Amino acid sequence: MTTQEYYSGFITIVDKFKIYNSYEDSIADHSDFLVENSRYRENGVFDAQNYIEQANAIQAAGYATDPNYANSLINLIETYNLNIFDGYEEFDTEIYNLDESEIVYSENQIDFDILMEELLKHEGKPYKMIPVPDKDSNGIPVNFDCSSIVQYSFKMSLNINLPRTAEEQYYACDLVPLNEAVPGDLVFYKNTYITNSYITHVEVYVGENTTYGAGSPVGFHNLNSQWAKEHVVCAGRIKIEK
Repeated sequence: MTTQEYYSGFITIVDKFKIYNSYEDSIADHSDFLVENSRYRENGVFDAQNYIEQANAIQAAGYATDPNYANSLINLIETYNLNIFDGYEEFDTEIYNLDESEIVYSENQIDFDILMEELLKHEGKPYKMIPVPDKDSNGIPVNFDCSSIVQYSFKMSLNINLPRTAEEQYYACDLVPLNEAVPGDLVFYKNTYITNSYITHVEVYVGENTTYGAGSPVGFHNLNSQWAKEHVVCAGRIKIEK
């Protein structure tokens, strides 16, 4: 396919591109490429303290011919607030079903009132499944999908960083039976749409068999509903480092 390279000006060339079976495969392959080519380490890519330093180090290592590559990458990151993903731990993404041996009865340490105050600010906002929520002129999201409102609200109210997707949030939690859930725990669901992921939806448990999250629109939902009974998996308790 055609692409552009810079040689004393932009020219159009025909080149080969890889095709991947999933986003995960493409990310893994790109990571391997950076690690296995010593010039990226030699130019400080893995010593960078933030995305700006890293973008410039990647350009210095010769990743792209575009002399404005680093600035373009930095602008993309800042436009979509992608730096919120910096610093997340790696989580085991092996898919498994909950059984008794995986249940952890940990103590909930969430300040639920502060969390709920933030969640309620977004009641009634529409559901939209996109990588990053659209924002108003003040930088406040105007729509959410299920995991983005959880991630955003925990960060804004409690300064707790959670992964982006519902399944990643599942693996970031201690799993607890639904009947042991307390306000501030997460509730996870499966098979809510067609995908290869095991966990497909997440909401915040608020008590009395009720959750709060991004449906259509954002709001309260009843765990006794037929839909919930068909899809609910378990609750999850946020792990907080002491």
